[in-house]
Amino acid sequence: MRIALFNIDCVATNTAIRSFLQRHRDEVVFVGLSPPFRVERGGVLRQSIRHMRRSGSAFSNFLGCNFMFPRLMRIVRRVVPIGGRMPPTIAEECAASGIEVREIVDVNDAAVAEALVRLDVDVIVSCFFDQFFKSEMLALARRGAINVHTSLLPLHRGPMPVIYSALDRPPTFGVSIHLINQGIDGGPILAQEAYRPAPGESILQSIAQLHDRGLEMLSEMLPAIAAGAIEPHPQAGGTYESFPTRSVIRQLRRQGTQLMTWSDIKRAYAMSIET
Repeated sequence: MRIALFNIDCVATNTAIRSFLQRHRDEVVFVGLSPPFRVERGGVLRQSIRHMRRSGSAFSNFLGCNFMFPRLMRIVRRVVPIGGRMPPTIAEECAASGIEVREIVDVNDAAVAEALVRLDVDVIVSCFFDQFFKSEMLALARRGAINVHTSLLPLHRGPMPVIYSALDRPPTFGVSIHLINQGIDGGPILAQEAYRPAPGESILQSIAQLHDRGLEMLSEMLPAIAAGAIEPHPQAGGTYESFPTRSVIRQLRRQGTQLMTWSDIKRAYAMSIET
């Protein structure tokens, strides 16, 4: 099985992606990393202003911890040797292992398609990846394209499903493995598993745990996927939510759910993510 893996390197997925790469070192042939602050989305400044206006400072700090802080600390630690030696980034680990790795500004670019064809990819795996594949790109993988989504689909399609899962009564935490189609998180489901957070677990910790388990589930399924022995189940109905508003964040606060804790900040500090 020859795997092309697409991701945004961040606190929410860094450990899960590293573990998946260790398990499938001989199968992953391509890793595409999407930069979280792309120019066409307004860069760091405009994106930050947009999130602040819509969602407030608590959510902006959450995004900063997840995406920006590890990158800023890597820059600082290049200049000031604090906290010991920096671990290799995912990109550096891939390069050292002979896995082709590149920054993906446009996943539907001809150069990405050329790489998937040249590497003879069997399956595309998307995990916390923020770009949409055109049908022509999806067709390049013989066994299809698979996404790891951190909700019990068809509930809570969209970019921040764990926040809305936490607000359900009772909460509906879980992870789904599904085929990618042209809809947003709407492809047929291959597997699902419910999840119960530990007491006091933050949203960011839950997202990381769900990605860990989702990629473990996918690893267990890969032999059956290679054999074409898994029957997908179409989604019906469901919900979609975009990034949370200030009122949604206030609801979380009222029920005592934290977006992040000091342990998340410490974890972000210890990580090594390329700028």
